Amino acid sequence: MGNHLRGGGGMIAAYLNWLEAGSVSEQTVRLRETHLNRFSRTHDLETADSEVIVDFLRRRGWKPNTVKSFRSSLAGFYEWAVKTKRLTDNPMDDVRPIRMPPAVPKIASAAALDEALTNANSRDRLAVKLAAYAGL
Repeated sequence: MGNHLRGGGGMIAAYLNWLEAGSVSEQTVRLRETHLNRFSRTHDLETADSEVIVDFLRRRGWKPNTVKSFRSSLAGFYEWAVKTKRLTDNPMDDVRPIRMPPAVPKIASAAALDEALTNANSRDRLAVKLAAYAGL
């Protein structure tokens, strides 16, 4: 079991223990702990409703990936809390999924392409050429 601070109450600690007992990575457990502790500093996990959660997620000025990650942490926690009968309702049922903007492709510079072709073996050189000519 990891060395978590377990701030924010017994429900967070129980949830993190449940995650650790499964096949969840230590990094994911730490991320969930950070998110839940941050939310619980200003909101009561047991009484927060969907409006409180939506307000928390939208008022931070975070990038979409961060909002999606926080939403995922809260959704997992509340799903567990309902399944284990610690709560009767899941406020995340009324929180819409986070839509991600389309990713913008990052095109390699000519210098990076030249360097990759110069330093690659023949098999990797072929892969680099195929990727470059296909626009990947």
